[in-house]
Amino acid sequence: KSPVINMIKSPYVQYSIDWNIKNQMLISRNNAEKKILTTRISELEKKKDVTADEIAELEMQLSGIGCTSERRIAVDDVTPEALVGLLYENKTLLMISDEPGSLMNFNGRYTNSANTDLIIKSWSGDDHFNDRAGRGCIILRKPYMSICLACQPYFFENIMKNQAFRGSGLVARFLYCFPKSNIGHRKYNTESISQEMLDTYNNLICKLLDFKFSYNTRNEMLLTFEPDAAKCFAEYYNDYIEKQLVSEMIFCRDW
Repeated sequence: KSPVINMIKSPYVQYSIDWNIKNQMLISRNNAEKKILTTRISELEKKKDVTADEIAELEMQLSGIGCTSERRIAVDDVTPEALVGLLYENKTLLMISDEPGSLMNFNGRYTNSANTDLIIKSWSGDDHFNDRAGRGCIILRKPYMSICLACQPYFFENIMKNQAFRGSGLVARFLYCFPKSNIGHRKYNTESISQEMLDTYNNLICKLLDFKFSYNTRNEMLLTFEPDAAKCFAEYYNDYIEKQLVSEMIFCRDW
């Protein structure tokens, strides 16, 4: 599973690397402007004859500064606290890994309690308010995160038994895929994925990311089925999926 996940993740990682190299000057300049404005505000606040409008004007300039950190698209081993900052800076993320350990960070690996709120809200894009003493409030407007994990069977069983995950509805938000085992029928030498196919996949991801980051995110684009496709899917759900929820899909009662 590791080579497969690595191949899938590769263009996302490379895209962010290339973007950061290309925009390093912009990031550095924005950081410098932020530092200058922060210093000016601090100095201005110490003056006796300063007005609220003067400070407010500088704070407006400060809030209008663009990106001040490198772009991140994919994350792996991330804690709930770090995820807040990453989503605040990047708006959307992809959690992708060949190991499920990153998800366990939200089950209290480093704390005494589970913290699944942000993951759940990132599934549907619900606003998230993160208040911490000494840091103020971080407001995440419509955060989104996709999660793709390649897990061993034991981890899947642990997820299904995890009361925090099930009680919060996290379990029901995943789609589970169980590939058929090829053990006993495998060949030592197998044909590799062609370079042409790899290039086609990498180029497609890059084009989609180009569109994503150039699109006006203030206006969400909702993708919907055409009437015929919607009717087809409704029939498929009624005739197959709903019936399977009490048979082959019974392993996930939360559905």
